[in-house]
Amino acid sequence: MRVPGRSLAGQLAAVLAVALLIAQAINFVLLSQSRDRLRDAKFDVAIERFVGLLEREEVIRRLQQGGERRNPRWMRAVTFTAEPVAATFDVRPRPTERLRARLRERDRLADNALVATQRLGTASDGTSGRRHAVVLSIPLEDGKWLNATQPLPPEAPLRAAPLIFQTVVIYGILMAAVFLLTRRLSQPLSRLTAATRTMMTDTPSAPLVAEGPEDIRALTVAFEEMRGRIQKLFSEKDVMLGAIGHDLRTPLTSLRIRAEGVEDDKRRVAMIATIDEMSLMLEDILALARRGQAAGDREEVDLAHEAAMVIEGFEPQQERLTLVARTPVPAHAYPVLWRRALRNLIENGLRYGEAVSITVCSVPGEARVIVDDDGPGVPEADLPKLREAFVRGEGSRNRATGGAGLGLALTDSVAAAHGGRLQLENRAEGGFRAVLTIPA
Repeated sequence: MRVPGRSLAGQLAAVLAVALLIAQAINFVLLSQSRDRLRDAKFDVAIERFVGLLEREEVIRRLQQGGERRNPRWMRAVTFTAEPVAATFDVRPRPTERLRARLRERDRLADNALVATQRLGTASDGTSGRRHAVVLSIPLEDGKWLNATQPLPPEAPLRAAPLIFQTVVIYGILMAAVFLLTRRLSQPLSRLTAATRTMMTDTPSAPLVAEGPEDIRALTVAFEEMRGRIQKLFSEKDVMLGAIGHDLRTPLTSLRIRAEGVEDDKRRVAMIATIDEMSLMLEDILALARRGQAAGDREEVDLAHEAAMVIEGFEPQQERLTLVARTPVPAHAYPVLWRRALRNLIENGLRYGEAVSITVCSVPGEARVIVDDDGPGVPEADLPKLREAFVRGEGSRNRATGGAGLGLALTDSVAAAHGGRLQLENRAEGGFRAVLTIPA
């Protein structure tokens, strides 16, 4: 099962989502800062106009005495109070500091000057913006406060919903583009992956057609060239192995015939045993060299019947073997390879245990053979190594007590040739268990 977050499309979607989120967050911050700068500019205009009003002392005097009834057109109200009107509204620290700085430049009283904003309500034109006014208050030398109010243009609130909608639309468009791109990339890659997995099986995929972007096309062409070279190497290897097997069997057979003519019984038996051991080792090595390659064609076989036939071959030790197969277990298998693998597992159990149980059963979609022995088991740390060639559970190099260390490696290759698996584990009640599973 493919995890969406690990696929090419999933990772691109995640990267785009994070990048778009960061970009929109930066956009929101910059927009907010722009609004703040625009608002500060409005405050600066009001401050400059107010400071300019102070320069007109005659107008201030008439306003203070009540002789000037008309306020400047940019002012909503000019009043003289005992307390600063701006203190009753939302005082703005930064505009206040700028007002005080401008007053100090003109040698005016500036320490207590204030700038605030007053909320006037919604705009009269029916828009959703809210109306505000700038309220400025400065102290006069006679102890009173000069207050002026200047309305500000309506300011629309900074809403997150349009930004979210914009983000969703952009993300949808980008995802559509990503889907088309990843589909163009993933289809050739999927076929290349399937071809790689079946390259060394008995059912290799058909030659791939180069398609997709130029990089994928080049990869496909390189893979086909590599597959051709590998197949050629394996063909040459098979020819070489056949020659080696033939060339070595001939002198071994000659040695066996000569050994039969040795008059000393003890020496003759030892020589024949050595030659037989060499022959068995040659067979194991050749089988190991061909691991992963099928022998013959697949057939519909009954694994329970095949197991019974293999057990009959252990005639001297048959009383130590127990077959548990209640029903036929059909499977599509290579009979020769299958019998060889089961024989290896049984020999392994007989070598290290006194009794061996062989269970042949079927589970949904699979056929399974379980070989249990009552031996000492294997240290847990050594279990993964048993599938390697020339690795033995018994430490000596004596073939009579431990074999050549090729049995489980060959059995694992048989399982792979069938598209199955070999599981090795220690039994909870003691002993060792090997489970050979293939598709039913």
